[in-house]
Amino acid sequence: YDISPTVCKKYRLITSCPAIVTDLTKPGNFTPEYDMVFVIGGLHHCVADLPQTLQNVASMLKPDGVFIMLEPNSLHLLEGLRKFWYRMDANFDAETEHALDHDSILSDDFSLIDIRYLGGPAYFFVLNSMITRVPLWLKPHISPALLRLERLWNKARWPRLHNVFLARWRRC
Repeated sequence: YDISPTVCKKYRLITSCPAIVTDLTKPGNFTPEYDMVFVIGGLHHCVADLPQTLQNVASMLKPDGVFIMLEPNSLHLLEGLRKFWYRMDANFDAETEHALDHDSILSDDFSLIDIRYLGGPAYFFVLNSMITRVPLWLKPHISPALLRLERLWNKARWPRLHNVFLARWRRC
């Protein structure tokens, strides 16, 4: 599922799998056919109507189905800087993209299985090099040290240190 017809077409060509064009922020007619739904970095683009989006995801899942998401964490210490960056960088849409506070978005349609906060130096300089503008040729040189540091960083349990959360919810 994606809002972009172009992305869905490319996905179908590359994978030979179905891809459905839809806007999850609008009421939809979904049937509970999936055991699991993954949304990786997509919910924070649905802030126009996040409750409707979550309701649509719930309606896609069978009872006891699992919803897994990886999303930007609005509790991160650098959230103010992220908001400023999104306003200044033409690659982002500050009006429609917002980091999320996990606890405030947990819907009555779901129960929390678990949550983990992640993301530190390697997340910014290796995975999200589009943000920090790290050139591709440099990544192999800096990645080993940053990934070792990331493993240590992710052991910290304080959500304000981590810029993303990984959550698993069960459909009620």
